[in-house]
Amino acid sequence: MLWATCFIQKSSTTFRVIRSANASKFIHQDWEYTDVTEQPDPVDFCMNVSDSETGGNKRSVRSNAEEPVVFTTEPTNSVNESELSEEFKNCEHLSVEQGCYEVQPNGSVYVPLYKTLFYRTDHIIDKDSGELFICSDIFDKFTESTKFSSTLSITSLVGSFISAVCILLHKLMFLVFKKLRNLPGYCLFSLCIALQTAYICTFISFFRKSESDCTANGIFKAFGFLASFFWMNVMSYDIWRSLRMATAKLRLTGEKPMKTRFGIYSAYAWGSPLFLIIVGLIVNSSPNSDAKYKFLISHETCWFLYKQALLVYFVIPLISLLCINTLLFISCFFMIRGAAMNTAENKADLWLRFLVCIRLSVVMGLTWIFGALSSAVEANWLWHLSVICNVLQGVFIFFSFTFTEKTRLECKKAIARKKSSFSPTQVSCQQSTSV
Repeated sequence: MLWATCFIQKSSTTFRVIRSANASKFIHQDWEYTDVTEQPDPVDFCMNVSDSETGGNKRSVRSNAEEPVVFTTEPTNSVNESELSEEFKNCEHLSVEQGCYEVQPNGSVYVPLYKTLFYRTDHIIDKDSGELFICSDIFDKFTESTKFSSTLSITSLVGSFISAVCILLHKLMFLVFKKLRNLPGYCLFSLCIALQTAYICTFISFFRKSESDCTANGIFKAFGFLASFFWMNVMSYDIWRSLRMATAKLRLTGEKPMKTRFGIYSAYAWGSPLFLIIVGLIVNSSPNSDAKYKFLISHETCWFLYKQALLVYFVIPLISLLCINTLLFISCFFMIRGAAMNTAENKADLWLRFLVCIRLSVVMGLTWIFGALSSAVEANWLWHLSVICNVLQGVFIFFSFTFTEKTRLECKKAIARKKSSFSPTQVSCQQSTSV
């Protein structure tokens, strides 16, 4: 049980107020009348103290006194009970002294001791005592709100929009030019679909209207980012497989047709993140599971509520895929350098694909490495790097895979064919008009 103790003054009588860990239990302990001027100066400091019996967290203790007579009363909420978030209703609570927090104009509360901002639906303020009640598991939560400034939010919003547009342009080019529609092209097209899903969800999250909207948004965003990494893993494996076949068998065509192989890749790259999401939702429905490992989405950030869940469903799969990709790239490097191929053109094409895949993998990997470091270390510049790398992935794909010399040449040829096919028609029209 967590207890909070303080002195307040009311109608020339001194009260000591004790709050239990459950915010629904408020115990006011009344003293007989004493002169307030004779009371010792209260100890006024804001820090954590531990309960010697339970080892739990407590807020600052301002003074001590003898046990008085007890009576109970109901709490006064700063918001209606229906407006409180489900996370706050279901968590254990601790209290913070008045004077140890700052109320923001929008109703949010900032606690300097915890360096955390609590939204108006995630706390209760007792109007009589001024005490603030918050969830006791704040240190387990992945709270982006204290780290994302308005500048970073705008950067993320604008960057996500630009990347989504660049990915859309790549998809249009893929559909227009047949030369792009090979197996690596289809894999990249699928990766673009996954990334665009995540970017659109990021963009929409800034305009959400309800908690349910944010939950669905967070699930689809996590699925999109996870799927993009699984498709990156597919691309890494495919370039490794092509190199192995080119060096060992001196040919670049596999036994299975392209559609069959792409179907296998799709089942793996789309099915794996879907499996992780389903497992998380099953854990959510289990009454005996730990809330910290549930796939819960914060209604403020539209992202994972707890660090433990973020680690299990997102970080560990991403790190595993990055390690596998790194091993595949190392193997590819030695195969390219040490083996002979049937033509120099094949070697040049595979080398180019290899380098581009490495760059894309590095950009995608650095995005989440910076994100993980910034959540563990209070450094704003890491958040800036994470956001910038994240929103520029679509731009990188466009200029590395789409806006290449070969693609530009194909565009010029297509435009030239359009002009040549249009000119005779225009001449014949002029002749018919003159007649």
